Amino acid sequence: MVGQRLVGGSECALGDLHGNHGVVGNGRAGDDPSNHPRGHVANDRQPVRPWLPVVAVESLRVVTGQDLRHTELPLAEDVNRDVLRLLNRGPTARRARHVEGCERRVRGEGGERRGGESDRATLRGHGSDDRHPRRVASKRLRERVEAGCIGSLGSGHVVSQPYCRPGIPEVAAQYDGGAMIQTIDLRGRRLTDAELLTLVPRSASSVASAVDAVEAIIADVRQRGADALLEQAERFDRVRPTSIRVSADDIARAERDLDPAVRSALLTAIERVRRGTAAQVPPEVRTEIAPGATIVQRWRPVDRVGLYVPGGKAVYPSSVVMNVLAAQGAGVASIALASPPQEAFGGSVHPTILAAASLLGIDEVYAMGGAGAIGALAYGVPGVGLEPVQVITGPGNLFVATAKRAVTGVVGIDSEAGPTEILIIADETARVDLVVADLLSQAEHDELASAVLVTTSSSLADAVAAALPAAADATAHAARVTTALQGQQSAIVIVDDLAVACRFSDAYAPEHLELHVADPHALLPALSHAGAIFVGAHTPVSLGDYAAGSNHVLPTGGQARFSAGLGAYTFLRAQQVVEYDRAALSAIADDVVALAHAEELPAHGAAITARFSGPDATLD
Repeated sequence: MVGQRLVGGSECALGDLHGNHGVVGNGRAGDDPSNHPRGHVANDRQPVRPWLPVVAVESLRVVTGQDLRHTELPLAEDVNRDVLRLLNRGPTARRARHVEGCERRVRGEGGERRGGESDRATLRGHGSDDRHPRRVASKRLRERVEAGCIGSLGSGHVVSQPYCRPGIPEVAAQYDGGAMIQTIDLRGRRLTDAELLTLVPRSASSVASAVDAVEAIIADVRQRGADALLEQAERFDRVRPTSIRVSADDIARAERDLDPAVRSALLTAIERVRRGTAAQVPPEVRTEIAPGATIVQRWRPVDRVGLYVPGGKAVYPSSVVMNVLAAQGAGVASIALASPPQEAFGGSVHPTILAAASLLGIDEVYAMGGAGAIGALAYGVPGVGLEPVQVITGPGNLFVATAKRAVTGVVGIDSEAGPTEILIIADETARVDLVVADLLSQAEHDELASAVLVTTSSSLADAVAAALPAAADATAHAARVTTALQGQQSAIVIVDDLAVACRFSDAYAPEHLELHVADPHALLPALSHAGAIFVGAHTPVSLGDYAAGSNHVLPTGGQARFSAGLGAYTFLRAQQVVEYDRAALSAIADDVVALAHAEELPAHGAAITARFSGPDATLD
């Protein structure tokens, strides 16, 4: 999408260009910039009428639901305050506010505590006019106008173009290495839990934005079955499978051809995850409520499940391991696996996925992906012999997560596992290189991946921000990583102490939480909401992704506040078996009858007294 593309390479917050310091509420957006401190704008000499930055195209689309590409956008003063709030979230605006905060602290103004060496270092690094964030924003604006990325800036209007000419995103992205990722400085602020929730960085993309498209895809699969799946494969995967159901011969061949090193690694992961999963199956428990009155608590697996393994930007045999072993550990008898058809393999599932399935004894595999696959698993496709399942699990993109929500109620799901997230809590003892490596490890998954560092150390924050650009550029998926780090879902957050860091983490409820602090175990009691917690410098998320023995299918988007990651328990249902003898029932009969009459349900009471009258009344 054009908005997504421009966020990474050309984000200029409104505050950066007309001098309101990114603060909404200090006057309308159309106020004369000279009314604000340092009220300089695009030419750094004379104020001009406010205009709407190109990045606002996507922000306005999110708020209004309208696609504003190729249209003349209105003056900023005509835009409501909610939109202005969105526009003041960019890295340039964050950077400007951080620098100005340093200035205030060094001067001791505004009641803020006196700044330290970190604040003075920040000012030394950004004191010259050509590196000040506002000057940088102005320079970038002029570059984009000259390059044709912005159609016009006349009379307070701007015409956005859908794409920039080659080379411009690279120029813009390198304008300031420190601004590759936004900084949120919460020091000196006392925030309620509700306020923390509003501050956590999240992607603008949400399940709600894809509902209509997903419902249409699922409806098409329900109505036309295999024909719909084949057409969707051509449309979304650029290939038409010769067969939706993968043959047993193809699965066996994939295992035979598997690289020996990968086979060995998969077998190791399988053994470790199987052991970890076995601990998730609760034992049957018998409780005697009273003499002759017992309740047995038992756990029963569902009969049939559908497991989804993504395959868009990468191949994930590890997801086969995680999904299958959780289901097998629960005792599920029938398992169907779905993964997108691959153009490089003639429309079949990636052979490494097939090999992993074969190692685990799975022979029911379907070449289908995205929302259509979720719909097919939920409702079945008679034309290919696919019977409906009872539970669907597995990670995926926004459309997969949306589809899982759409079929909830028809089937059970694990969670809406969307784009990956990592949140790292770190203090001054953390190693910069490890923090950077772990942020990048998750950012390489997806452009919408979230990478968040929460730290008590401003020097660590500065060092990580400085190291990220070069480290990101050195990765195999540099463009993807850079987009993820520059997105509004990624941030470096500076807090006063580790107690606030824990509160922030619980408000965010990350999929993956790493603890890079001197005493990580001391933080565990204060941390409740996370898909999985990785303790200490030698426990990176990457370990959990493959062979820690834990499961890597975890809730995202804040859902760890109320849901758990994938495990054997996902496929188990708690069931109570109740048994009373006559004496035990007699002992409680009067209480049951009294409650039944209190609720005006006399037949309930009669069902009790019937057992103590009539021809069998004296029988035990």
